[in-house]
Amino acid sequence: MSAITIRYNPFLFISDWQMFSSLELTGIFIVSGLFAGFLAGLLGIGGGFVVVPVLLLVLPQVGIPVELTPHYAIGTSLLCICVT
Repeated sequence: MSAITIRYNPFLFISDWQMFSSLELTGIFIVSGLFAGFLAGLLGIGGGFVVVPVLLLVLPQVGIPVELTPHYAIGTSLLCICVT
């Protein structure tokens, strides 16, 4: 008897979404950046607390493979830390 392994991928539902237009993506990025900056200034939390989850949801819509989205999101957050 062989064991069956089921791999759970929390990002599978993203492929069912309708693609965003470039204007909508720009709006999402601007609003998430403003929200992250507001929370960072008001509460002292890091902007990555907001930016990384948004990037995890939006990057597959831009064409980044789902398997690479966590790497891109965390890398983008680390780049922002290095720049500032």
